[in-house]
Amino acid sequence: MKNILVIVQEDALREQLVEVLTESGYNVKNTDNTKEGLELFALHTVDLILLDMAIIKTDCLACCNKFKYKPHTAIILLADYQDEMNYYRCSYDDYLIKPIDMDTCLLKCTCTLEKLMMQRNNDNVIECKGIRINKNAYTIRIDNKQLNFQRKEFALLTYLVENEGDVLTRENILNTVWGYDYIGDYRVVDTVIKNIRKKLKDKSKYIQTIFRVGYTFKIEKIDRKNDIFT
Repeated sequence: MKNILVIVQEDALREQLVEVLTESGYNVKNTDNTKEGLELFALHTVDLILLDMAIIKTDCLACCNKFKYKPHTAIILLADYQDEMNYYRCSYDDYLIKPIDMDTCLLKCTCTLEKLMMQRNNDNVIECKGIRINKNAYTIRIDNKQLNFQRKEFALLTYLVENEGDVLTRENILNTVWGYDYIGDYRVVDTVIKNIRKKLKDKSKYIQTIFRVGYTFKIEKIDRKNDIFT
């Protein structure tokens, strides 16, 4: 079930939107002000926001940006005709002109959420040099052959590939993959890296050890003779 946040000043319109969207199968939260809207946004999963220009017209861009800090959240602006110059400056996905036609509203909500889901699916698949990681399906394929990776192996390889070219310290890796509350030896990272390399076989060359620091994932070919990495 998709989650929609309705931030509309006018009581009658807000209540109508909540009723129509709820009847259409959406999980809906609502408020008449951006302060509470930001609080709801921070506390709950929100896929789509219906945002009233009547509330934010004085600082549209800044307000929309506050709701865009979470990835993959869409915004549909509800605007009057006279708001045209303001909403062109905003960071939004679609807009509706008042008075709001509920059928049009539902159609735009459906289309915007479909685009959002396509974007999420695309962003959750990483491909690099024959390594294909699907974060949704929790699978890793090497040269189109699916291999079994343990949970920490999957998380660590994903972290490395997503940060291709960056040097990740063992501390970074422990905090990200094992969590800040992990109590144990940092050498557990080396053990998991060793297991990953065995499964990657010839592609293990892309995981380079930075002596006394950590690891990096680099896709260019390595001159083992002259390289400082081991």
